[in-house]
Amino acid sequence: MTSCFAACAKSKLAFFARSAKWHRGCARRLAPRAQPSHFEGWLRPGREFKQGASPTNISSDSYYMSSSGQIDYRCSRVDTEQVRRRGRENPVGKIVVDMQCRIGSSCPRVEREIEGWWDIVGDHVSDDTLPAHERRVRVPERTFPGVAHLDITNFGAWLQANRKTPGDILRVQTLDAYEVESDGGDFAAYVRGAPGPTSPERKPFFDELRQERAKGMVWRDLTVVNGPLSDYQRYGFDWVCPDAVAAGQDIRVLDIADHPAAAVLLALGDFWVIEGEQVVLVRYDAEGRHVGEVQVTAQGVHGYIAAAEMAWCLGTPFTDWWEAHPQYPRVPRTV
Repeated sequence: MTSCFAACAKSKLAFFARSAKWHRGCARRLAPRAQPSHFEGWLRPGREFKQGASPTNISSDSYYMSSSGQIDYRCSRVDTEQVRRRGRENPVGKIVVDMQCRIGSSCPRVEREIEGWWDIVGDHVSDDTLPAHERRVRVPERTFPGVAHLDITNFGAWLQANRKTPGDILRVQTLDAYEVESDGGDFAAYVRGAPGPTSPERKPFFDELRQERAKGMVWRDLTVVNGPLSDYQRYGFDWVCPDAVAAGQDIRVLDIADHPAAAVLLALGDFWVIEGEQVVLVRYDAEGRHVGEVQVTAQGVHGYIAAAEMAWCLGTPFTDWWEAHPQYPRVPRTV
């Protein structure tokens, strides 16, 4: 039990990408469910082939893989004459470049020339296994700071190694239910109307909270609520959070009904801010089962940190929020 609700514990990405200047253009579609937070919709061919029309003959089996600090994109070739005919209808809307590349050099970069599309400029990598209409493009991994593998194999050990004394960690939770083993069966018991929690995980967790708080190691937990509470959220608020607060955890609730703009956090998903410096994304499958953690690179952490701290400021202390919402039934605890 590592938070108010859930244990802290590759998605298949599809991109339209292209090479430029020293290799042929290509394009791929960005799968909607796999979009990093700083990408939108589509990627399209670009730079030397300005403002292209929608590509055709795109392979449905697109993917990405990263190795040795590089990201490879499998993408489909686009008719360059068709692209050139579009001329200069749209100016460049956004450019993201490799910050380690010297000014004036031809560098890997991302450009947006048409709304809803991205141009990827990088090295052409020969791959005889691809169909004739596809190309592989390689750019430095740092070009896409929000894209990474589930690369923390033991998050508990990683967290302990990166915490400070005194220090501060902040967990942002956005799901309305989690399928985790750390509740020790308490959630099912709560739904049945059992007299109280009995999980053996509870005491060690609350003891650890007390010990860390005594050392000045603050653990903040922000739960984003969107609409009526789910059974799982009621369980967490009724049987877990009060004891966690008593043990020294700082818990706040951010209700979308009170702050509609905060709904953007639902798209970001669950994540941690560690000591105000590092960000780790927590990934779950469609059933709420924990999949793993992704550490955000140094270039990508600032937006997450700002969003988390702003959300924390908007949140209401748990005890105040829970007392102000008596419409949610409490299960009497006799054990």
